[in-house]
Amino acid sequence: MGYCCLGIIYKKLVVLVDIRFDQNCMTLGRKQGLLVLCLVYITVLVPFLPKNNNSNDSHDHVTYHMPTIQRIMQHFPRVDLKEDPQSAVSPGYNYFLAGLSVGTSLGETGLRVAHVLISFLLPAYLYRKASEKLVPSHALLLVLPLVLSPYFLKAAAWIVTDNPALLGMSFILAGTLGCRGSGGRWLLPFVSALTVWVRQMYIWLILPQAVLIVMDPASGTYIQKLGRVFLSSLPALLVLGWLVYSWQGLVPPRWHEASLAWSMSATLYSLALMTWILAPAAFLCGIPVKGFERGIIITSGMLGVLLAVSVRSDFSMEEGRWGGLLWDLARRAPVFNGRSLIFLILVPVGGILLSLVVLGLWRRHRLHGFIWFFSLFCWLASFLPNRQVFHRYFEPSLYIFALFAVVLIVGGTAITGKMKDWRWIQGGVAGLQIAALTVLYMRYYP
Repeated sequence: MGYCCLGIIYKKLVVLVDIRFDQNCMTLGRKQGLLVLCLVYITVLVPFLPKNNNSNDSHDHVTYHMPTIQRIMQHFPRVDLKEDPQSAVSPGYNYFLAGLSVGTSLGETGLRVAHVLISFLLPAYLYRKASEKLVPSHALLLVLPLVLSPYFLKAAAWIVTDNPALLGMSFILAGTLGCRGSGGRWLLPFVSALTVWVRQMYIWLILPQAVLIVMDPASGTYIQKLGRVFLSSLPALLVLGWLVYSWQGLVPPRWHEASLAWSMSATLYSLALMTWILAPAAFLCGIPVKGFERGIIITSGMLGVLLAVSVRSDFSMEEGRWGGLLWDLARRAPVFNGRSLIFLILVPVGGILLSLVVLGLWRRHRLHGFIWFFSLFCWLASFLPNRQVFHRYFEPSLYIFALFAVVLIVGGTAITGKMKDWRWIQGGVAGLQIAALTVLYMRYYP
């Protein structure tokens, strides 16, 4: 069934990419695009729903999150941060689902259905943001790689906290990058706090808000800006402070040794993924003609080489370098002194593409371009204390960053020849995700 579904999606994808976007032929409306997105989501998600699979997400669902929810239900609404969390992340989403179960008598199946619906809010929200500045067909094509990502889908099929946290991150990015209709800046601090309550690593979300306040000329005097930064950061800091006080650290006590360790592997892995995730955005930016910009690109590539040769990239379950497509390739590729050939090639290319996108954003929107890059930097920095480098931590997030980059680069401008070529590259990225889904279906449902 999974293969048939993927074949149908691929044919529809080719038709979508080949649409002529002149004013007389552009028939796909925003609501129709959302309906297509929903149908694709349901089609590719169904094979992940049965209980007979062995994914990491199903393991986390069975081992950590459902036991946490069941434990919370026994004493709801009392909060016990020391004993309730079974996983290494904040238990806020587990408390929400436990309360939903107590209030509605939903069992495990009902909670999974609710989680599937909550997960769909992420691509639906991103499609809405993209379609405010792009034609619906382009917006749909921009969101498709995320919806086709196996790591997004597995996190939607099983109760884990990845997708709800990404929804909060998307809301904050939309608000700080100037995407209209994000609910007003006054909501951002509370969304940040809720996101930290779901996954504590998202404390970095207060930083792009602070940068926006400081760099915005309309924010008032220096003292007023400091006051606004303090007030915008306070809710999330209070939540994090409560967690750290209860745990005596950044994770629950049982996870102190298993999770916390300084590692640059996350940065390495993310740059490798940027090789194809940022390729469509980098194509739109083009090759800079100024000498200093070309110097930045060359320097970025050299820094990528330096990172690739200085950080171990061989497959190792003991050191947290496993769980994902690139780690599987690294296990099979040649390794030189602990450095996989896969990462020696991909990391410098990813660094070059990232510099192209950053320069393109800087030329078009200096404030928002800086905030985009600063947010990406903070997101990467949040993984430094984590020794676990799983693919699912990075791919969906990078697709979200790529989406906002494209929206900032081309949003509100006329359709150009370059944009028409872009949709073939973006369609190619979606095609790669279909290939990854095929491999995953073969692994779980041979």
